Amino acid sequence: IPTDRSALKKEFEEFKNEIESTRLRKDEAEAIQMDQIMALLERADATSSPREKEIKHFSKRKSLGSQPLEPLQSFYCPITRDVMEDPVETSSGQTFERRAIEKWFADGNKLCPLTMTSLNTSILRPNKTLRQSIEEWKDRNTMITIGSIKPKLNSEEEDEVLHSLEQLQELCEQRDLHREWVILEDYVPTLIQLLAKNRDIRNHSLVILCILAKDSDDAKV
Repeated sequence: IPTDRSALKKEFEEFKNEIESTRLRKDEAEAIQMDQIMALLERADATSSPREKEIKHFSKRKSLGSQPLEPLQSFYCPITRDVMEDPVETSSGQTFERRAIEKWFADGNKLCPLTMTSLNTSILRPNKTLRQSIEEWKDRNTMITIGSIKPKLNSEEEDEVLHSLEQLQELCEQRDLHREWVILEDYVPTLIQLLAKNRDIRNHSLVILCILAKDSDDAKV
């Protein structure tokens, strides 16, 4: 390596970038591993009896209260103003939704949207702690929502019943965990009763019943 100052500085900067790139790849690998661990944890009680699952579920739901919580300000992306799904931290220490900040860079911007300081566009670290907090907030509100929909299905207003079924179907289609919560809340008998209603209500009820029965022997029975 040449010993003059400019050459040394260049080598030093390249070395720093190499270290940062290695750290970034490590962060991405850890984020993927966290997703895998979360998926395994969701299925960790698969060997529990239906009664054990039910007790655990209702114990947790009662501890949450009955009202959904508003998202914390830190959950919002400063660019999109929406709750983040994949929060990443830039070299300025600010956190954004990955797709939003990547588009910001792709449009030729090299300054932080918040601080207007120069950014290293190759550095985007997954904000694992914030992402986990957002997931926990979503799960809490979803559990409360699923518990609150059931009484609405007994309404005399068919429009309210239909709207509630559409909301329930959307939740069932999102995640295995949501379907398990719906089964634990004993929705199946209520959905079967709705088969005597009008065509639209009957169709939505059948779709949800099929979704619930697909991967659950208990629900099939």
